[in-house]
Amino acid sequence: MQRTALVLLGVLLIGCSSAGAAQPSSNYEHLKPLEWLIGEWCGEFTMPYDLKPLKEGDRVQYCATFRWVLNKSFIVVDGSMFKDGLRVPDSHEIIGWDSGKKKIVHGIWGDYGIGTGEWSDAGATPRLRWTTGENENRTEATACFDRKDADTYTWQTTEITFGGKKMADWPAVTFHRKTGTAANDLWNAWCQACEGTWIGEGTNGRDSTELGISKDDKFTYRRIQKPAAEGACMVGEGEFKLVGKDATAGVRLFDYWDPDSQQIRSIASWTNGLVEEITIQKQQGTAFVGTYVVKAPGAAVERAGIRLNCINQDSAVVKFTDGPRKGEVLCSWKREK
Repeated sequence: MQRTALVLLGVLLIGCSSAGAAQPSSNYEHLKPLEWLIGEWCGEFTMPYDLKPLKEGDRVQYCATFRWVLNKSFIVVDGSMFKDGLRVPDSHEIIGWDSGKKKIVHGIWGDYGIGTGEWSDAGATPRLRWTTGENENRTEATACFDRKDADTYTWQTTEITFGGKKMADWPAVTFHRKTGTAANDLWNAWCQACEGTWIGEGTNGRDSTELGISKDDKFTYRRIQKPAAEGACMVGEGEFKLVGKDATAGVRLFDYWDPDSQQIRSIASWTNGLVEEITIQKQQGTAFVGTYVVKAPGAAVERAGIRLNCINQDSAVVKFTDGPRKGEVLCSWKREK
């Protein structure tokens, strides 16, 4: 079953390209008080007044995703509103540190206008004072956040003026977390690293009669993976070949974030009936740490720990961390340029 482990771990190696990336920038320390917002959140409210294309009384769901970019130099916020299941104009925002002003600043781009803002009281109850538009379309307001627990916060916009006219406060909205901080710290890094093509090679460590593989057989494995469902999962496919032998196998790959266990899960389904299931629990320095389960027709289930040591963004080595092959190098991988 050595080939099993080699092929399975190819699924995981892709994540290593992010583990060896540069450390967070110095701006991270200034933005860190807002880190609790990292994640995907959803809340519902009733429109207090008309705001095209929405009307007073419309029931709306609003979802916002806060994520780190550029080595934690900035936070990107992607927002979407839904009415009767249909998406209405989105917004895209960037949070950063202004070293000149010594303040956390905010940029806004959306169908409702382009604007700027500044944060204060960054922490559990931050405030964002923002402005969009000009003249009769100029809007000013203060967005107030109040963290209730790790998975809940309330949001309300107050001190609203539109074209110089004072408006009623926006109703307070309770937001609930859809995916956790770990999903964004670990899962987003995984997705960014996975996209593309990787080439693996190695040598089998034992015979596997049921799969037609012999000890010391050399192999190659080419795989491609890309994000799907607006980043909610990763899908891919690949091909395994024995060097000098007429033996191949195809695979379909599916990776996703499991919110219950707070881990990444990866499934590889092979044309020869083999199924491999892996989990990634955490990062340790420049390595990913996880476990896997291998199921093959007519064979006992295998389980073992793994460690994906990342040499750099384009290469990595996989080792067992426990079991009879503890410390053994399984395979090496390089990104196809």
